[in-house]
Amino acid sequence: CAPGSPPARRALQRLFDAGQFRLHDAVARVLGHSERTVAVVLDDLHWADRASVELVLGVARSSAGALIVATMRDEGLSEALVQCLAELTRERLMHRFELARLSEDESAQLIEHVVGASIPESLAAAIYAHAHGNAFFTEELARGAHGYAGGAVRIPEQLQPLSSTHY
Repeated sequence: CAPGSPPARRALQRLFDAGQFRLHDAVARVLGHSERTVAVVLDDLHWADRASVELVLGVARSSAGALIVATMRDEGLSEALVQCLAELTRERLMHRFELARLSEDESAQLIEHVVGASIPESLAAAIYAHAHGNAFFTEELARGAHGYAGGAVRIPEQLQPLSSTHY
């Protein structure tokens, strides 16, 4: 059959599906062979591709005895992830815990805890304006706030490529 023809595409899809099944099965077996419950932690699941989301769904449905802990944002979820979450919820394989962003007061308290001292209100406001209540970014900006003199908050080099839309 000609490359790109419907029969060729179906054959390739069957090969892909068989390989994906073998991968899911292998991961479930590895997790299931442990004498203790295995915790799998997945951070930023909202960025996962379709194959990774399907792997999570497959492992969750298996009897592998793994505890899957995943973090993700509520906005910008892929269709595959939304469908996966709906299926896991319907099958009662998932418990969801939503964490709210920090308020301005909570952000200021976290900044003071990180720097170990009282901070100017202007510093708390400047960090909050950049971090939007995201605890991770609040901590990172607080660590970079030494030498703050009422001007701009220094954004650590590793965070500079990220815009406020990322957090």
